[in-house]
Amino acid sequence: MDGIIRPEDLEGVEIHEEDGIFLKQYVIPKAGSLIPQHAHVFSHLTMLVRGSVKVAHGNQIEHYDAPAGIHMPAGVKHTFLTLTNNVELWCIHNTMRQGYVEVLEEHNLVSVA
Repeated sequence: MDGIIRPEDLEGVEIHEEDGIFLKQYVIPKAGSLIPQHAHVFSHLTMLVRGSVKVAHGNQIEHYDAPAGIHMPAGVKHTFLTLTNNVELWCIHNTMRQGYVEVLEEHNLVSVA
C-alpha cells in the first residue's frame, strides 16, 4: 500500500529528560503518508510544528495547519494523514506516572501484495 508510513519513511528523534517529559519528533517527507492508528494509556499533546495534517480520533476527523497543539485523549485511537511534504510532529508525553510512554493499542497497517 502506498502512503503507509514505514520506519524507513521517518526521521524520528527521541529526547528523554529527567523531569518526566518525553518528546518524540517525527519528520514525514511525503504528503499522503498515513501514520498507523494507535492509542495511549494517558492523554498527551501532539504539536504540529510544520505542514498540514488530517487527524482521525474517535469519531472525528479534523484538519490542522502548523503551528497547532493537538490534544489526544487517553484511550482514543488516532491516526495522522499528511497533507503536505515535510510534516513535522512532536508527540509529548508525561512519563512521571510510569517512567515510559505506555501504548494502549497499536494497529499497524500491512500491505497485501
